[in-house]
Amino acid sequence: MLYKLRSTLQKSGDSYIGHVDVERIDAIEPSAENLLWSLGESIYDSHRHIRSISALQLFGRYRLFSSIPDKSMVFELFDHDIREILEKSSRSIVMMLDEVELLSPSTPGSEWGSSFVRIWRLLRGLDQQFPNRLSYFVTGTNPSAFEVSNIGGRENPVYNYFKVQYLRPLAKDEVATLLVTLGHKMGLSWEEAALDRLASATGGHPALVRSLASIIHSARPDGDTKFTITQMDVASAIDRFLVERSSLLSQIVAILEEQYKDEYYLLELLAHGKIGEFRECVAAFPKDTAHLVGYGICVNPESCTSLEIEILQTFLQKQKEGRSAASSPSKHLAPGARVDGYEIISSIGSPGGFAKVYEAHTPVEGARVALKVFDNGLLSALQREVEPLQEINHPNVVRVIDHGKSDDGTVYMAMELLSGKPLRYFCTRSTKASENECLQWLSNILSAMRDFHPNDVLVQQLRQKSEISAQDLIRLEEARSGFIHRDIKPENVIISERGAVLIDFNIAVRASAQILTRSATPGYYPPDGLGVTWDVDVDLYQLGVTVLQAALGSEYFEGAADDLRLTAKEQLSSNLSKILLKMTNPVRENRYASAAQAWAEVNKKPI
Repeated sequence: MLYKLRSTLQKSGDSYIGHVDVERIDAIEPSAENLLWSLGESIYDSHRHIRSISALQLFGRYRLFSSIPDKSMVFELFDHDIREILEKSSRSIVMMLDEVELLSPSTPGSEWGSSFVRIWRLLRGLDQQFPNRLSYFVTGTNPSAFEVSNIGGRENPVYNYFKVQYLRPLAKDEVATLLVTLGHKMGLSWEEAALDRLASATGGHPALVRSLASIIHSARPDGDTKFTITQMDVASAIDRFLVERSSLLSQIVAILEEQYKDEYYLLELLAHGKIGEFRECVAAFPKDTAHLVGYGICVNPESCTSLEIEILQTFLQKQKEGRSAASSPSKHLAPGARVDGYEIISSIGSPGGFAKVYEAHTPVEGARVALKVFDNGLLSALQREVEPLQEINHPNVVRVIDHGKSDDGTVYMAMELLSGKPLRYFCTRSTKASENECLQWLSNILSAMRDFHPNDVLVQQLRQKSEISAQDLIRLEEARSGFIHRDIKPENVIISERGAVLIDFNIAVRASAQILTRSATPGYYPPDGLGVTWDVDVDLYQLGVTVLQAALGSEYFEGAADDLRLTAKEQLSSNLSKILLKMTNPVRENRYASAAQAWAEVNKKPI
């Protein structure tokens, strides 16, 4: 845009143009004198009229900045030459400075010291002495140096001097035009859904649009002269982008983190789904969102529920996950290690509080299994998990193959190795699930719950019989018994080829067992309490919160249910939001009474 503006002004013939890239000067010699000399040389070269002025003392006199014999004279000579040009010509002068924030002493690693103040005292003074003859056009990644009244303890000469204008993101149709036009030259065509997906992922940020499209182009099959981009291609590119090109996102975040700490705090609140607290802060301090809006990160702070730049939100969400993992160091088995004949291939999943899961070969057939290795030889932990899994036979519950304790005391359990992604994968903005997927997964897990929860409906039916047979007594006992998983969360659901599969029954208990401990993931308990014994309400509430996360692409933390519910009301369809809001209602009487009842609602069937 800067070069286009310069070209337009030069063609109009009304102005002399001086243009410098501060980043280049910063790399050669970060000094006020070098900047003014470079700016003067650019003005001198802009038109032959200037080169005919014989009285110039600095401009056009030296081939290199290092050739100037007395650099302390540069300020005075620059001032003299600008005056000469203005006095001997009717044209104005436009001075353009790119990457101007590098001049600020508050920029990390800045070597400019007090140069910012001195440069702008001179330039603003010239503007005041020659009204309407001088214009300054500066560009950069943030305007912080022009928004503070003091810099380095000195009065800022350009405080409120410039009008700040942000380059808006590309609109959806502009993103489509860019991709289709350039893609056509490369043999690429775009499905409409792929264009929409890329536009929403990038929020129209030009650098992110180009970078993501570049990844897509590089991934097309070799030898294909023509290739059609699908929505799946874009989704795959987003995953690669977050690994390979995250530095672009780091730069966006760093500006706010370093220069605007209050707004960075608000950014994190919004990115991590703390909508209620974010809106309270916006109402109390509305000016603290100026740069979030300016950068196109948040359009309407009073009503938004997520960042406009989808992959930036995903980046912040994953960054938080990474920090949490780094703060929880744990021992791992290396590939090739053996546990009672099982050979470790690699670590899979997230480390839990009691155990770690590995992909491993079985001792004899060499088949692949998921091997769960418990910390500290906790036989009680193993038994808690094996017992329910041995009694449950349902396609949406993981199947146990083997369990035991090796000679060195390592307690383990071998389970079927599920091919798929944990539901946690869908809990970021860029990977959130579709509503149809969420309804299908809800149906899967609720179907499994009907199998391992107590069957209160059958109990009531049997008790209404005038006479209960011996066989009915057995059925009654089975219907009264069952398990409560009590740790349903995104990490404990795998999305496989047979749908959503529930894993990790490590802290499962018998239904109606007395509540002695509250061990579970913080924040996933119903807000109105647990009662005296464990019952199905815990699992249903946790499942509701879990699917809300996948549907909204959101994280979860203790106390976040209100934020998830608020966002669901504003973003999800009435059908899905009605079900999930009922599952997570803060009042128990307003939640589903059983998995069967919720399953019937999801599948639109009578109980």
